[in-house]
Order: sequence, then C-alpha cells, then structure tokens
Amino acid sequence: MGQSDAAGVVDSPMAKYFFHIRRGDAVFVDPRGFNASTLDYAVRRAAKYVRETMRDEPDIPSSSQCIEIVDAQGTVIRMIAFEAVPQAA
Repeated sequence: MGQSDAAGVVDSPMAKYFFHIRRGDAVFVDPRGFNASTLDYAVRRAAKYVRETMRDEPDIPSSSQCIEIVDAQGTVIRMIAFEAVPQAA
C-alpha cells in the first residue's frame, strides 16, 4: 500500500514492468525492467520504444515484431504490435 504525506495524499506504489521484444519466434528478454506508477505510463513508454526502434532499425519488418509488457511475476500484461504504433511525422 502507498504512503500518506502530511496532507493525507496517498502515493501509488510503483510497479515493475519489463519490455520483452518478440521477433518472429525469437524473444529478447528485458533483464532490467523499470518502475512505473501506472500501466498507462508503461504502455506510453513502450510505444515510444517502438518508434525509436523502428527509426533506428528500419530494415527489420515491423509486422514481425511486438513488444510484451510483462509484470514482475512474469505475466504478459499487454502485447503491442510494432505495426500498430503510429510513427511520428
């Protein structure tokens, strides 16, 4: 449970998420992960990672890749296909 400050506002506990990258049958496991206050923040961060990866590695087909957002228990919370992420103009 979160902690209360002097005004009685409760902080949300941080959750640990990992971004595993799936390219066809291969899975590249994120060994470090990161802390996020909400799943929505983790999804936004994943979308940013996808855009950067597609910019930096344009020769890898986006249709063969997805990012798996995984919680600290190893459960896949969300899968995002690279091709589903709009690219910045």
